[in-house]
Amino acid sequence: MTIANAIKNYRTSQGLSQTALGEKIGKTKRTIIRYEKGQTLPSFEVLEKIFNIDIQKLIFEGVQ
Repeated sequence: MTIANAIKNYRTSQGLSQTALGEKIGKTKRTIIRYEKGQTLPSFEVLEKIFNIDIQKLIFEGVQ
């Protein structure tokens, strides 16, 4: 699964529109569209906001 697919799957599973996700993380709808199409890769900081996780903790401690 790509990051683009993961973002879209997460957004839809949470019942969020692209606009709502953008508002939640401080990005525009257009930026969310670019993330979901794989045109732009989000930073780790943005991924943390989208998925509500600590990337460093995930990498170094794994998923529990």
